[in-house]
Amino acid sequence: MSLQISGADLLPSISGNEKIPTGGRGNLVTTPDQLADYIRFQRQEISVSLGTISNNQTAIGSFEMPAGFTIRTIETSASMRVRLYQSAAARDADLNRPQGTDRPQGVALFLEFYSVIGLLGAVLSPVVDGFTTQGELYYSVQNKSLVDQAMTMTFTYLPTEI
Repeated sequence: MSLQISGADLLPSISGNEKIPTGGRGNLVTTPDQLADYIRFQRQEISVSLGTISNNQTAIGSFEMPAGFTIRTIETSASMRVRLYQSAAARDADLNRPQGTDRPQGVALFLEFYSVIGLLGAVLSPVVDGFTTQGELYYSVQNKSLVDQAMTMTFTYLPTEI
């Protein structure tokens, strides 16, 4: 069985027997599994609703992520301090660290981002390459908006490993 994808260039797979789309001009994917892999490794977006956080208070939690990922962008709904960690233990070890100080040695901190009015999001350069053995990314978010409010953070990422 073969599947048609119009307008996509094709490259041989690792085995060299199948063809996969590359985003240019072409038209053949030979197996449904290849098409699923092609779609699975496309840029994706995840939004995390944090509920209402009081001013200067911190919310912690986690959200699902693939085993390997590259975070490309971050958007926040208000001014906040966002920190992403590989594990709950790493997050908890860093929870009380004051803003502007270095993290403890050995803490697996992937990202620390401060959003402010006028800069509620950013294209990350360099990107954040990360991995998790637990299928989750752990966060700590501190409300810096001066008012109690519901908050959301959104990430655009590319899965690099399932």
